[in-house]
Amino acid sequence: MLGGKVSVGGGRVRGVGIPRAVAVVVAGGRVLVIKRYLRHESADLCVMCDDARWPGLNCRGHQYAVLPGGHVEAGETAEEAALRELAEETTLEARIDRLLWTGLHNGRPAEYFLMTDVVGKPVLSGPEAEAHSETNSFELLWAGPDMLEPLGLHPADLVPQLTKLLAKEQAQVVHSAMRLRKAAAAASSPTVWMESAGWRPQSQR
Repeated sequence: MLGGKVSVGGGRVRGVGIPRAVAVVVAGGRVLVIKRYLRHESADLCVMCDDARWPGLNCRGHQYAVLPGGHVEAGETAEEAALRELAEETTLEARIDRLLWTGLHNGRPAEYFLMTDVVGKPVLSGPEAEAHSETNSFELLWAGPDMLEPLGLHPADLVPQLTKLLAKEQAQVVHSAMRLRKAAAAASSPTVWMESAGWRPQSQR
């Protein structure tokens, strides 16, 4: 664990690899994910087969989802990598709110950052768009908490953590909506309008 944050898993440890930085983009109680389908000619070439310990020589194909992210390149911080990967994969621009979790992704150390001030509309781009094919597909979508498990979010240990995060965000959305409705109702009240103008009911004078 790092800085008291919750660690998430993602497969057995195979030694320290290139660190991974991940962007967590949340809006309206949903999180932005990349829905994937991957099938290699050989199981030996497939990291998902290796992680799941599939028996046999042939890759069976894998349907799963991941959060936007990728390698931390030489000379950049994990924060810089998360923002770069988000822009490259989705065209979105953002700022980092805070570090959410640390953990492993296919045996590699990974850091998960919550995004804020997100600008743009998510559009698949970069190497993912170029590599998109029938056996290696990428699709951006917004997933609610009830979709994370059916989508096969990887690493699976992220599911309970993201579910809690989305529930908290959804509660904030509902609370904000209720406050706006109350404010709008109060503003439309004649009594409130007169009092704001300095008038008081006769009984209060």
